[in-house]
Amino acid sequence: PEALEFLARQFREKTAKKVYWAVVKGQLAPTGSWRSGLVRDPRHRQRFTVAPEDQGKWAWTDWQVLEVRGHWSWLALYPHTGRTHQLRVHCSQAGHPILGDPVYTRPHAEFPDAPLMLHARSLTLTLPEGGQRTFTAPIPQDFREIGERAGFVWPDTEPY
Repeated sequence: PEALEFLARQFREKTAKKVYWAVVKGQLAPTGSWRSGLVRDPRHRQRFTVAPEDQGKWAWTDWQVLEVRGHWSWLALYPHTGRTHQLRVHCSQAGHPILGDPVYTRPHAEFPDAPLMLHARSLTLTLPEGGQRTFTAPIPQDFREIGERAGFVWPDTEPY
């Protein structure tokens, strides 16, 4: 129970480090940050939208461009908060919707079969005995295949 509480506290206190990969439409600056309030969209209750920082639930996402191929960018997303649809809303509202997102964008003609191209890549936690441990998830096959069709070369090792 003590170890579980130790680990659970990292999620409550937002000290667990999460990295997501996404393939988005368009090109962004090499790095950046989105900070906003998030509120439920009054017209489409299953969606969320950005709001001024003092309204809704505070959400903060940093990003880094890992690679660009044509009009697609492969991003590493670093959420500092864990709001529902946070990454999807931030990307979409910035004009860079995630490929395959059925809620925040329409299917793209080039990839009508694309799944949601958002992947929880890694999680880094501090261990009760000290030190940190990073858990890395393999790239799902459908994500890998669509990304390769877009021209991305996925790493065999973990550089990101």
